[in-house]
Amino acid sequence: MLPLLVVQGGAVLTYEARATLSPVDRLLPVAHKVKPGGDPSRNIKPTLVAIIDDHPVADFAHEYVSLLLGRYVTQDALSLPEKAIAEVLPDFDARQLAANILEALVELPFKYTFSIPLNAALGALIPDGEDAISINDRMRLVRVTSDFWERFPETEPTAVRRIADVFADASYRPMALETAVLQIDADGFATRFGATATVTDALLLAKAFFGLCVALGILVPSYGISFDMRREAMSFHRTSPPELVGRRAFDHDAGRYLAGLTVHSRANSTGSGVAQPYLRTALEAVGVCLGAGEEARRLRLAGRWFFDSSVTSDEVTAFVQAMIVMETLLGEEDASS
Repeated sequence: MLPLLVVQGGAVLTYEARATLSPVDRLLPVAHKVKPGGDPSRNIKPTLVAIIDDHPVADFAHEYVSLLLGRYVTQDALSLPEKAIAEVLPDFDARQLAANILEALVELPFKYTFSIPLNAALGALIPDGEDAISINDRMRLVRVTSDFWERFPETEPTAVRRIADVFADASYRPMALETAVLQIDADGFATRFGATATVTDALLLAKAFFGLCVALGILVPSYGISFDMRREAMSFHRTSPPELVGRRAFDHDAGRYLAGLTVHSRANSTGSGVAQPYLRTALEAVGVCLGAGEEARRLRLAGRWFFDSSVTSDEVTAFVQAMIVMETLLGEEDASS
């Protein structure tokens, strides 16, 4: 299959490459983890589907080969004709490449940190004199300081950066010092374009966080007109070694909503009195809601639907989504009564 792959623009596999690779999930023995010292009977297929999608091996192979091609990208790549992969990769060896892909595959899941920059007003969520505040064991609010980029670099590795230079995303803007960032830790697999279940799950968890914060009165939405039409992008890093993998932007409505959020006066950490104790207690409550267990799962789901209901500009859609929030919290009639 690998020799049949075609490269366009000297940098990217063609759309048909995914179809070419799709049979690999049926043909390769990936239902069991064959690894030195490992349990050969351990079924990893459900795990791969949960963190990638229904065709995990094909998509992993597609990303692996794409990053390999990135080493040979040039600035005139877009003008290059389509070529067989063997004409692009020096010393192409299909068997060795397949072995390398499988060797990397069995190391999944990888560890990632997802970072969502918040608007300037939400910096008040982090108390003065502190650089971070924990929400739960997976989530935290972090202030961007001078050493932040050492752990979470904003520049991609060479292979990815070469592709990004050619296929640039003009909507991205770097994080500024003192910016507040919501961070989420996750195990799984992420591609540079964020098209896996791992990235989607992190995005949904972020939506649940913001939805619950608004519902509990920690954050207050502003429904005024925003002149900043740039969409905030969630970046995601491999934690070891630390490297930027890619970014995924919120949609227009969600980005505008996030840009207008402010901290409720009673939770503003720059104030006095009960502000900081209230903030910590309220965020601890949100952290519990985003934790494990069936009740937390329902609250997390309700938070996501509440967020979507709040950001949409369609009144009918907002009403339906709000009703789903109520149903999620109260349950079906027989159970809730």
